[in-house]
Order: sequence, then structure tokens, then C-alpha cells
Amino acid sequence: DLRNWEIMRDIPNKAAECIDMFHVAVDGNPNNRKWVIADAPGRYEVGEFDGTKWNGFGAEDKNGDRLRFEYGDAWYAAQAFNHAPDGRTVHVGWLRSKQPGYRPFLEAGMPFTQQMSVPVEITLRTTPDGIRLYRNPVKEIEKLYTKTRKLTNLTAKQALSKFSDFKRELLDLTLRCEATQFTLNVRGLKIRYERDDQEFVFVNSKRAVGEKAAWKRKGRYRDDGIRRIPAPPIDGKVTLRVLVDRASLELFVNDGQAAASFVVVPDPKNRDIFIKDNLPLKIDELIVNDLKSIWK
Repeated sequence: DLRNWEIMRDIPNKAAECIDMFHVAVDGNPNNRKWVIADAPGRYEVGEFDGTKWNGFGAEDKNGDRLRFEYGDAWYAAQAFNHAPDGRTVHVGWLRSKQPGYRPFLEAGMPFTQQMSVPVEITLRTTPDGIRLYRNPVKEIEKLYTKTRKLTNLTAKQALSKFSDFKRELLDLTLRCEATQFTLNVRGLKIRYERDDQEFVFVNSKRAVGEKAAWKRKGRYRDDGIRRIPAPPIDGKVTLRVLVDRASLELFVNDGQAAASFVVVPDPKNRDIFIKDNLPLKIDELIVNDLKSIWK
């Protein structure tokens, strides 16, 4: 009757704010569905739930680190939508931006203060390490494409010349290349791949400076604004998908194996795309989609 409540069971080690729980097909099989418990900053566990008892498959990876699907500095308290007729589970996160120097909407005098992420579809896939959660932008984003340029089998230098005339504000870019040291620069936003550490690195220093200035707690402010996104090579290749909006940057690695969301404000005059490499970088595929505004 929604008035009288009785405690049935406590799920250990799941005490966190904004907990969400949703049912997802494994490897696209609707007859094999597992439950996911996720918390506000993006940690999760896959398991089985019969309505009263939770049987988790493990909340840590082989190194003892918590399983995570989000590695950025803004994503928080996502909401899952999972009762649609097509059976998809769609996630929308809150991209926090409340500190000075890191709240572009307030500083621009907009009638709202913050923003939501691009909606992403959640899938579960069987991997050598167990069932893992993947996130990718929903397919409906393709309805915003106005122009596409696709190139294959080229070097970073060749890519620079091919995109010298392709200057767009809103972008959905996918790069698949060999896993060697390089930096992808999209409108002044530098995303570096570290070959030895097998990770992408993005530095959001403006956010760190703003939050440090507003730090009111005991102890020193420790965040340097550096975020590292795991990107182990697959057959010697890495794939990075980059979504650039007027006040956000969202990264998706290896077809959604890891993701990272940031609040950023790219220079409106900078529309360049280029790749800096130490050795000639072999690019398998580079796709850049120009996006139209969803509301203007």
C-alpha cells in the first residue's frame, strides 16, 4: 500500500547514492538477461536477482579495482530507461559543472545551469574476464548527421590534408588506428594515447583550477584534472569515438569498452582536426560526421 514497509534484504557493499538497477540482455540474447547495479560515479556489478536475493558475479576486475564504465570528471547520477518496446536500456547521465570556470551555462546567462549527456545504449558482453558493461551513443544520433567524411588506410599526415577544409563545430568522430603513441586534437581538445600504459589521457585543467579555488574542505585539493581511460589494443588496434558539443566532450573507447564525459567549452573559432604522432601513424579508418543542433 506504499505506506507500510518491511525490510526484506540488504545487498552488501552497495550503499551509495543514486543507485540504479536494470535488466540487460547478454550478447544481445533476450533469453539470457542479467541485472546490473550501478552507482552515481559509474561503478557497477553484474549479477542475478530473483526479487529478494542478489547473486553478484564480482564488483572488481582481476587487478582488484572496482569495475567502472565511466572515467571522466563530469558524469554522475545517471538514469536508466529500460522498458521501451525495443528492449534497449538507455542511460542518460548528469554532467556536473558547478564551480567557477567550469559552469559555462551560468557564465553565458543561459536559462539553465547544467546539462545531460548524450543518451547511450547499455549492452552486456561476454569477455575473457567475464560479463562486462559497454556503452555507446544511441543510434538516433545519426539523425543529426548533415555531412560525413570517411577515409581509410592513410597516415596522420594524409589525414591532416584531407580534413584541412572540413571545419565543423559539432562532431561525431571515430578513429581506428594502430596502438602507438599519438595525440588526437579536435578543436583544441587534446586526447593522447599512451602506448605503454594502454590508455587515453585527457587533461581538463580548467575544471581542476575552478574547483581548487572553491575548495572549502579540510586538507589540500588533490585533483589535477587528468583522466585516464583504459584502452587495451585489440589485434594491435585501438578505436576512439569522440563527440564534441558546445559545452561537452564525450569519449568512447573500443566500441564502448570504456567511456569518459567532460564539461568543456572549445574555442568557437577553432574548428581544426589533426593528429600528432612520433612515428608515421597508420590509420585504418577515420570517420567524421558533422552534426546539426537538436534544438536550434
